[in-house]
Amino acid sequence: MALPGEVEYGRVTGRFLQAVADGADLDSNPDGTPVTGFVTFTPSPTYVRYPVATPDPATIVPQAITCPIDQDGYLLDAQGNQGVMLVATDDPDGNPVDWTYEVRLDFGVLIDPFHINVPAGGEVDLTTLIPVSESDGVQTIQGPANVLSIGDVATSAPGTPAAVSVEGETPNQTLNFTLPRGQEGPPGTDGRDGSPGPANVLSIGTVASGTEPSATITGTSPSQTLNLVFEKGDTGATGPQGPEGPAGPAGEDGAPAERPVVDLPSGSTVNVDASTTGLVGRVTLAVDTTFTLTTPPSDGRERVVTLVLTQDATGGRTIALPASVLWAQGVPYTSGAPAGAVDVLHLLWDGAVWMAAVGAVGMATA
Repeated sequence: MALPGEVEYGRVTGRFLQAVADGADLDSNPDGTPVTGFVTFTPSPTYVRYPVATPDPATIVPQAITCPIDQDGYLLDAQGNQGVMLVATDDPDGNPVDWTYEVRLDFGVLIDPFHINVPAGGEVDLTTLIPVSESDGVQTIQGPANVLSIGDVATSAPGTPAAVSVEGETPNQTLNFTLPRGQEGPPGTDGRDGSPGPANVLSIGTVASGTEPSATITGTSPSQTLNLVFEKGDTGATGPQGPEGPAGPAGEDGAPAERPVVDLPSGSTVNVDASTTGLVGRVTLAVDTTFTLTTPPSDGRERVVTLVLTQDATGGRTIALPASVLWAQGVPYTSGAPAGAVDVLHLLWDGAVWMAAVGAVGMATA
């Protein structure tokens, strides 16, 4: 059956190996094998009273417990679990309290017994508790003093843990630090106002137009110059035409204008366009022909047209000009010359009407 619930326990562990000669393996180091034997725990009191045990007070008579060692050198309990649970030696419900266990190691070698405490709810490892035999020691040769220098010192984010590493081998090693950056401190007090400096004088320098606006300041305080470049705007709408200015002085007479010579088509109706400049128009009269005249623009300039009229092989062809053309004595010339004969008519536009005059009649061709 189980002990009363008021009894507390602690766990004891341990691992025990023996170093033996190197076997058939890859290295030449000594091999390790588990010890052969037992570990015995003997309580120091003959009994422990538990007056608060339920359902009734109880007196516990702890017995010596012997534990084997497994094939890996671990201490086992009676059920084969690593470690063994023992009645705690510091259970405040027990009397006496703070007693000990005598530990005896039976491994075929002489190891003096020693005593341990087993704290309630705790765990102890026998390797940390076995007393070390005293030794007179062996004289050794003192090596060179180690020289430790500072290497890298870096910072990390505030609140992160610091880190230290050692590089190299003795007697020359380097110590590297990573230290967290401190938190930002509170703002300092405002400094005193300085004395007023001289007033800055800013003058306008160049003002130009360009594709991109810009502003630059040249010079140093207290005398500086502001240079501006304004973006050129789009061309504005054309403004209204201004009043006509006064007439300029008359220029010198120019050379007579040359008139183009144009071969006009034959036909019953032939248009003569002298609206831009005068011209010399040549036409062969193959039928009776009526000439029309394009009215020139009112630009104050005269137009002179010369018509060279050649009768075809039949001859006797007549001509007619618009009724608005003025003739000498009001009689228009109608031709009707014989075959191959040439008539010449001169027409003058005076800015208002066309006037006609006969230059030659019935000239024979060569």
